Amino acid sequence: MKSYEKCLHDFLRGVNIAESIIDYSDMKSIRKSNRGVAIYRKNAKYIADFYSNKTCDFLYLLNHEDENVRICCAACAIEFMQVDENQKEIIKSIIQKHSDKSDPAEQMGWHVWLQKYKLL
Repeated sequence: MKSYEKCLHDFLRGVNIAESIIDYSDMKSIRKSNRGVAIYRKNAKYIADFYSNKTCDFLYLLNHEDENVRICCAACAIEFMQVDENQKEIIKSIIQKHSDKSDPAEQMGWHVWLQKYKLL
């Protein structure tokens, strides 16, 4: 069984790969980013499935200095983990702040996501 620490390390590695500069005209760059997304989501799900007692530890990433880490942690926490109402409000705030600074297409995507997970 993979350790929590290894999952966390791989989660952060996946975020770094996914959120590196993407050239949308280059399929290789897009595939690399998609692999990063798959890595961080897989590890967040693994933490939820096998280390549910570590959810609060994982949520410390909501305070990470890197906004990309905060956003990926927030999304994965809502999608895969059991979080309480207070944690949901913190996550909603993080995503809304990020969305407010994003381009209109990304804002729309986050709005739909927030609605899907009943955070609006």
